[in-house]
Amino acid sequence: MSIKNRFINTALPNSTSLVEKLRIKLKITQQVQTKKPAKQSGINSAEYREELAEFQYETLNTFIEKHCIERVTEFCFSDSKQFFFSFKNHTEPDEHVDQTAELVLFLEDIYHLIEDDAFDTYMRRLFSAAEKYVIIYASSGEQQTNHLKHLKLTDWVDKNKADFNLLQFIPNTSFGDFYVFGSRAALASHAIFPKISILVPVFNTEQYLHKCLDSILNQSYKNIEVVCVNDCSCDNSLSILTEYAKKDGRIIIIDKHINEGLPQARKTAFINSTGEYILPVDSDDWIEDNMVERLYSCLVFGEYDMICCGYYEEKHNDEYCYFPQILPENKMEKIKYGIFGFGNSKMVWNKLAKREVYEKVKFSNESNGEDCYITCQTLYHSNRVGYYPLPLYHLSYSRTSLTANKFIAQRRYEDRKANYNHIIEFCIEKFGHDLSFFEPELEKRMSNIEKQKPKYIKNKLFSLLSILVHAKN
Repeated sequence: MSIKNRFINTALPNSTSLVEKLRIKLKITQQVQTKKPAKQSGINSAEYREELAEFQYETLNTFIEKHCIERVTEFCFSDSKQFFFSFKNHTEPDEHVDQTAELVLFLEDIYHLIEDDAFDTYMRRLFSAAEKYVIIYASSGEQQTNHLKHLKLTDWVDKNKADFNLLQFIPNTSFGDFYVFGSRAALASHAIFPKISILVPVFNTEQYLHKCLDSILNQSYKNIEVVCVNDCSCDNSLSILTEYAKKDGRIIIIDKHINEGLPQARKTAFINSTGEYILPVDSDDWIEDNMVERLYSCLVFGEYDMICCGYYEEKHNDEYCYFPQILPENKMEKIKYGIFGFGNSKMVWNKLAKREVYEKVKFSNESNGEDCYITCQTLYHSNRVGYYPLPLYHLSYSRTSLTANKFIAQRRYEDRKANYNHIIEFCIEKFGHDLSFFEPELEKRMSNIEKQKPKYIKNKLFSLLSILVHAKN
């Protein structure tokens, strides 16, 4: 694939509005691209391309107007040429051979570029032309495969363009996604660094606590407070917390003398926090050293109330990569598919949210499934939810060993059922008694919980009597 440093202008009358110029250019771009057939039945490829161009036009025009962008350059690889258009002053192509623009677009499917030998050369040309933003389009497909390929894209930016960050991920399940990369100049207007509270409930995690705290304290975003709640641990967890607090004044320790469980420990941490944004982290996990910075930048830039990222699961010496489940914008659909469904959007620890979102949250007393209840509420109270498509959180598999104990398994079943009953009550309060909208996901979820009920747990009184009889014999 050759890269030619020349620009081609499509003749557009000077009287054409900025909006119409973008619309025309996007439709011209679609004509030279070979797109996959539409997924929806009854829609031919021409209609699909038209709808795709309209989606791109709406998304990009909104972005351009919001950020007051006047100069845009578009790259393509289908014909090894580069399209240039100026929104205000239409000039001759030869004058723009080495010109940069505020926004650089790549609107063709990034998969082909990633798999090409010229990937590195093309990316360097793409980003060198950008003064503020680079927007790259990726067609829709199987989410896991898509994002694994996009890891190469984002990793390249991290390693080769330190002055650019992924600022926004704009998903669209019908057509594809936009990746918005921004330079330091683009971030200048957002250079405000409010305090972010990281909430860490702690209970008997001495084996993992050092790594957890190190990963938090080494964050590239420095204005943080770390509120650690020791929930009556029996090991050396409190001593470890005290040791770290002596070295770093950002750590706040709340030492509880009664074990009230995980959700109440989260509540205590939140009550004692003062940050404008809230990030829960479990004490047996750890986070990437840029997690807070990346999530905060995306949340502020995209004007979201809450943002979710992907995560790694460390299990039996293996590491599995998961990407955030993209949910519909409608609040009822968020809960239907995100909470009652069987995706991966229920956790609290991969989400950064505004403080006012958490101020409306009620915390349960039952530990297992408590994150589902919390997330149900944060999804409801967040008008806009954003996504950072890459993994920044490392989940330890240690907690699943609790199921080995029969009585703990029974408690887990009872807790999870109680928390989903709380969720149902919450839905009735917000949406009314008719919950048919949430079917069949709701019925499947409750049925799945019942299947987790340990069949080997008998009547406790009968078990105790049996033990006494055997003891006498």
